[in-house]
Amino acid sequence: TFFFWSQQWAKQHAASVVRGADPTADMRSGNFASLCTSGFAANGLCNDRDPITHAVIDQIYNPATGQPFADNMIDQSLLNANSLALLNALAPPPNNPSGGFLNFINLTPTINSTRDDEIRVDHNFGPKLRLMAEYLDERQTNGNSYDNFLGSPYATNKDPITTQNQLAQVQLTATLTPTMVNTTSVAMNNYVVSLGAAGIWQRSQVPDFNEVLPFNGFGSDRLPQIGFSGGWAPLGWAFTLPLNHASDLEDTLTDDWAWLRGNHYLQAGNQLVFGTKRQTAFSASNGQWFFSGQFTGNPIADYLLGDSATFTQTSTEARPYVHYPIESPYVQDRWKVSKRLTVTAGLRLEYLPATHAQKGYISIFDPARYDPAHAPIVNNDGSITPTANYDPQNGLIFNGVGGFPLNFSNAHAWDWAPSAGFAWDVFGDGKTALRGGYGITYNRVPTGTDCSYFCGINYPLVQSLTLIGAPFPNPTGGQSAPPAAPTLDSQDLHLHPAAMVQNYSLSLEHSFGNDWFVSIAGAGNASHHVGEYYNINQPLPDPPYDFNPLINSGTVFAYKYSPFLGYASITSNVSPGNIYWDALALSVRHPVGHNVFLSVA
Repeated sequence: TFFFWSQQWAKQHAASVVRGADPTADMRSGNFASLCTSGFAANGLCNDRDPITHAVIDQIYNPATGQPFADNMIDQSLLNANSLALLNALAPPPNNPSGGFLNFINLTPTINSTRDDEIRVDHNFGPKLRLMAEYLDERQTNGNSYDNFLGSPYATNKDPITTQNQLAQVQLTATLTPTMVNTTSVAMNNYVVSLGAAGIWQRSQVPDFNEVLPFNGFGSDRLPQIGFSGGWAPLGWAFTLPLNHASDLEDTLTDDWAWLRGNHYLQAGNQLVFGTKRQTAFSASNGQWFFSGQFTGNPIADYLLGDSATFTQTSTEARPYVHYPIESPYVQDRWKVSKRLTVTAGLRLEYLPATHAQKGYISIFDPARYDPAHAPIVNNDGSITPTANYDPQNGLIFNGVGGFPLNFSNAHAWDWAPSAGFAWDVFGDGKTALRGGYGITYNRVPTGTDCSYFCGINYPLVQSLTLIGAPFPNPTGGQSAPPAAPTLDSQDLHLHPAAMVQNYSLSLEHSFGNDWFVSIAGAGNASHHVGEYYNINQPLPDPPYDFNPLINSGTVFAYKYSPFLGYASITSNVSPGNIYWDALALSVRHPVGHNVFLSVA
């Protein structure tokens, strides 16, 4: 019996430099004169001009009157008190004037700590039976100095990340005969990550910030996520945080058998994997605001006046429990046909169905089941007006309901994966070798190209609202959410959950004269049914244009002109992708001294 236990600790202080564009003290008081570099005319209009059109630039305007703010000065009585309260609570004044536009810098180091444990036991029951058991445990904390997911440079809120990774295996190896071995193993891999929250990230922590959201579900008590055009640092709190105990567990049962019989080396086996992913789906229940500058000409001025370009919110957060099986039986033979030729051939059967969540938990959109007669009237601001025939679930289907499988489709769950290769001593003198091979494998990332996780925030389980030009910070004036066109994630019913990858290679190697080795090789792969994401509800063009010019102003809800009225974007998982890679390599190697080689490739 052999026993081993090792531990390793590490603590790292990593230098960090994070810069951002921070509104100045003058801007916070309504003074935007610094935008105009050429000064102002007597009437208060900025003298800056576009070099091509000669139009006035760097001028801000009063959205209520459409007239310029004289000298780019906004009367302080017009400033939104909530905007100022949140900005001053989260964004310290600029501290890096030499940085130009990026006038704020955060030099707080990132502190990471890690502990690794490895435990292993080996026991021989006899000369033909051996047991091995091992356990690996890794615990890590990343102490970020800012909200890494938001991308804000400020240290007023942060997202500490903790991970726990556990692997365990019990393996039994039996020598059945001097030429036959069987190995059976049971294994577990459990990866758990938590994205934490520290600092100011809840509404209650900013007493003077009074926001009333349309939805008040789980997570709506967080500060909103606020973005700006023009490169200004975002503000608030990322809608993805906090994320508690997101786990990926895989339990594996494997059996591998090998037999050396004459000129054949036979192998066969099977692998069973049972996977489970438990993770709260990222959902903007705290609300997302975006300020583009379309009202005043500057996004920060828009923010200080409370004039947003868009507002988006979901009603709550959801936590799908995603399950997926994998089965992979195989057989392979390496046959030494002669002293000069060895051939390898094998066949694997892959069971890789799309993953699935709890029964009836998620919905997807099927264009074939959408009826335009049941569509609502879509308004310019993103709200909808229901009609007499309006069906809020128009075109939606649910997993495990109405005859649909839990994963919506098992059409491409089984795949064949053959492989073949050879090695040939061309002239039998050991100086020239020709090798080649071809094989098919399949690649699938659970929840990566299917809808079992992302569709967990679809209607009707989670409602969503997008409004154009909503007033900050009360987008509906303190009222409940109006009927709106929800955003959907979806999945093609003919989805290939696993991409097929064909690999091929051919190489020729030859030894010349006094230890010169030359090789030429070609290799490549071709991938088919690669997963992609398409918005199948793109707004339709308005002839003679190949787009709709009305939506470019940002004042009209784009999906008022989409093919599936009643919905916003419908991002569908599809698998039409193809990827190709080919390479040709030539190399020469020659020893030029003791343990010294010259290589050219």
